Amino acid sequence: QNESDVAFKVDEKVIPAHKQVLVKKSRYFEGLFKSGMAESTQDIIEIKDCEYKIFKEFLRWIYQGTMSLNEANQAIKLHVLADKYLQDDLREKCLNFLTSILNMENVYTILDFAHQENRIYLKSWCKKLFQDKLTIDNVTGLIRYLLDRQEDPESKENNTGFRNQALNFVLDNFFEIHDNENGNIQLYE
Repeated sequence: QNESDVAFKVDEKVIPAHKQVLVKKSRYFEGLFKSGMAESTQDIIEIKDCEYKIFKEFLRWIYQGTMSLNEANQAIKLHVLADKYLQDDLREKCLNFLTSILNMENVYTILDFAHQENRIYLKSWCKKLFQDKLTIDNVTGLIRYLLDRQEDPESKENNTGFRNQALNFVLDNFFEIHDNENGNIQLYE
């Protein structure tokens, strides 16, 4: 920290860093610091579109090549940051993490993200899980999730395609759905 020559201000907290490390590990920061732009001469660079905890994880990746995540939303936010700052390896790690934790509680969130970012591989994993675990409760949960997202003013524009895709997925893949006594859905094509 004493030898830092740049800092990031995120959520009103300051995180010290080193230009040399950032330039060496990131094409984005290399371009920034060598460009002569205003940020390249500032001692403190303000980051407005990210949470403190997520940016700390991003810097952990830059400095140590590791990350510590435990939920889908963290990985999604870190993926977005990795994409912005051109960290391809971190972006892939986030996608692998999302695939590894995929379950029926987070499948809607992850599928929504996969649709927005056009991550075909991740979409296919979500669809496979949904197909394998399809029950009346899951279909109801998907419809509830889609309706909730429809009422969210921030998500209307971004998620119209996702809502349509998710509903079409159910309709296209399952022509007749019958509830058996276990509550599982029997699929007939």
